[in-house]
Amino acid sequence: VGLVGVGGHGRTLQHAAEAAAGVEVVAVYDPNADEAALAAERFGVEASPSYEVLLDTPGLDAVVLVTPNAVHRAQTEAALARGVHVLVEKPLAGTLDDAAAMLAAADTSGRVLMVGHNQRYGAPAQAALEAIRAGRIGEVVSMEIHYSSDTGVRLPPDAWRLRPGEVPLLPVTQLGLHGLDLVHALVGPISTTSAVARNVRISTGVADSVVAHFTTGTGAFGTLVSHYCTPVRFAWTITGTDGLLDGTVHTLDLVRPGEPTQRLVDVTDTPLESYTSMVEAFAAAVRTGSPPSADGRAGFLAQAVVEAMAASASAHGAPVAVPSVPTETPDAALPS
Repeated sequence: VGLVGVGGHGRTLQHAAEAAAGVEVVAVYDPNADEAALAAERFGVEASPSYEVLLDTPGLDAVVLVTPNAVHRAQTEAALARGVHVLVEKPLAGTLDDAAAMLAAADTSGRVLMVGHNQRYGAPAQAALEAIRAGRIGEVVSMEIHYSSDTGVRLPPDAWRLRPGEVPLLPVTQLGLHGLDLVHALVGPISTTSAVARNVRISTGVADSVVAHFTTGTGAFGTLVSHYCTPVRFAWTITGTDGLLDGTVHTLDLVRPGEPTQRLVDVTDTPLESYTSMVEAFAAAVRTGSPPSADGRAGFLAQAVVEAMAASASAHGAPVAVPSVPTETPDAALPS
């Protein structure tokens, strides 16, 4: 693999690529020469002078893109055109039209397109899926998702994330999207949504506070709270007729009436395990040609929900139907 964008969050993907079984980093690129040099030293490779040069690296099978949303489409299409598989950090693209074009490019190329919805690969989500399928909480009735941080007030005012119009519903695109993908992976696709948004603290005036309601195709209801201006909280609850699952990025508890709370998962000591599992799933998909669970269509669906929420927020919370995926999402789009 080649790593593109190795500073900031890119360091997390460096760790995952280093820890993942069966993965070898053969090239790195970052427009920041200092960051590129550090990554090149870490993996014992030469830093590529440009993305285009990286794509021509001998023996390159795939790229991992940790880059601004607006360039995901161009970088993905360039890689796919060269027969290179792509894992792109979420969201899939800068716009839903770009996301659709990326799906089409992947279908034409026959190469893997995967989006960085790492949390569905984490131990808490996998254990939750097993518990739901085993009927341990009965029929799913509702979901409560809270994904927030104070990132927005710590970024410099000229950061690309804070430019008006650059990132629709900023906190949901950058954080809450993980929770939406968990709903899709564990319960089912979201079909309709309503949302409200406002600016609380970010000086550029972009929306940094979002609260939304949604309904899945199964009829279950859910709420999403996502802020870019409050203390960090990544938590979710799935409530059923016979119990509930309380999850975080690192833990999962099962709560059933009349029984002690059971801690099903605790991976606090290995906080990046979901990223390593994601990269290993990407490598497996490249080797076998089978779609990964977080394939391009899963990425499109999550981004479609964000677009619907943005449309609802602009309409003062009026319900909006979620746009459909351009082609039918295969069964493989959910974890096995």
